[in-house]
Amino acid sequence: MKKFILWVLFLVPTCVFSQFRDDFSDKKLTGRIVNWTGNIENFIVNPELQLQLNAPKENGKSFLATTSSLSENTVWECWIKFGFNPSSSNYAKIYLTSNSGELNESTGSLFVRIGHTNKNFCLIMNDGNSEKVLITGLKDRLNKSSFSFKMKVLFSKKGRLELYSKLDEETDYTLEGNTLIEKSIRSSHFGLLCQYTSTRSTLFYFDNIEVREMSEDENKFCDQKYGDDQQGEIPEPSDIVFNEIMFNAPSESQEYIELYNRSKKSLDLKYLNLTTRKSDGSLNKSYPITVNTIILEPEEYVVISRNIDAVCSYFPCRSSSLMIEMSSTPILNNTGGDLVLTNNYNNEEIIDEFVYSEKMHSEAIKDKKGVSLERINPDKETNNPDNWTSATALSGFGTPGYINSQYLKNPNTGTGNELYIIYPEFHLGNNQYEIRYHFDKPGNRCRILLFDIMGRMINQIANNELLGMEGSLYFYNNDGSGKRLQSGIHIIYAEIYSDDGKIKRHKIPVIIK
Repeated sequence: MKKFILWVLFLVPTCVFSQFRDDFSDKKLTGRIVNWTGNIENFIVNPELQLQLNAPKENGKSFLATTSSLSENTVWECWIKFGFNPSSSNYAKIYLTSNSGELNESTGSLFVRIGHTNKNFCLIMNDGNSEKVLITGLKDRLNKSSFSFKMKVLFSKKGRLELYSKLDEETDYTLEGNTLIEKSIRSSHFGLLCQYTSTRSTLFYFDNIEVREMSEDENKFCDQKYGDDQQGEIPEPSDIVFNEIMFNAPSESQEYIELYNRSKKSLDLKYLNLTTRKSDGSLNKSYPITVNTIILEPEEYVVISRNIDAVCSYFPCRSSSLMIEMSSTPILNNTGGDLVLTNNYNNEEIIDEFVYSEKMHSEAIKDKKGVSLERINPDKETNNPDNWTSATALSGFGTPGYINSQYLKNPNTGTGNELYIIYPEFHLGNNQYEIRYHFDKPGNRCRILLFDIMGRMINQIANNELLGMEGSLYFYNNDGSGKRLQSGIHIIYAEIYSDDGKIKRHKIPVIIK
């Protein structure tokens, strides 16, 4: 049985508690130092000494809140269990800060939404007028029938927020994302809210809730990790370059611009503006990327958009990538334009400029909406049309915040249509065969068919697929309709089409097990 642990380290004169920890080992919710208010009748402390939702079997929402004045310089931690697969009707919110004990009526709050449509973690700020997503965690991380986890949020003195999670079967915490916010946040309450349908009204569990001040070591480590205590250098021409542009975004997502630091310097992004060039050669209105010091380290990427959440809900973003959400950005024409990166410290000195066009996409891309343009080699000329091409289908047609699917650092001087296919490997874990490929130039498409030993076509592995510089294609041990293939020798037939119209054909035997 758990020992009783319920303590308060600091009490402000207004009787609003700052630090607290509650493991519910006294089996109470009220009449105690950490006093919970809200829909008390809809919660119990169960025999495992966990806080459990115990609401009537009907659709609804229930919340609990307790006084807490901490915001910046704070760590929040708790254990949570969902006995169901979350959805837009069944999810939870952990209110790290709220200016009201009535969470539904709060006009200022910072909360973590757990579950919802994308079955992930999101850190959201509510200013009373609208909600703004600050951090978007990995999509489908919580796509499970039942699961439990620990959640941790750190908020440094300098405004850096980090969101971590650790499923109970995992050994280490996963960084869901980080962000830097400018405005100060005031709080009077901490709380939790459950949104549920009738069949999920008893399947939310909470335990070991802790709110405490960050230690000096935690603050220092956080500041050093993101450069919040640094003064980066002022970018010079070609230090930072355009690396990927989504100028004709899918309707479910948003335009984005990716920059890459190809220098050896730690560069401060507050010295940079984005703009476009008019037809008469003059520049349009400039938009500062950030007013805060944000350091872009050598060989690192930064993604800029008006809606990072929309970008990362559609494309596979990475939590470690640097993301900046701007309230206003230059308008990117869907057919082409002239995008300019300038130095606002030195009289709008040009750092990089890219004249882009939809004609730079691969000929294999018929519908260019939702396909980004990727730079092939960051060290080659920005406005060389041969240095840009479409992101691959295998990458999801966009790679915001990480290495491009068409990246090639040191291209050789071959014909541009050289290919090797490693003997297909069988992966027992997912019942797939893998075909690996490599090219010395981008823009290659392929058609790959699978035949049996009698020459009958069994399956189509790829049809006019746009490939990256290197990667893999996969096929299952079936004929496309789900019927398992017969064991024995089969033939992989591949046609590779290069941008210059050349075709190479390959026949490779493979033993199906």
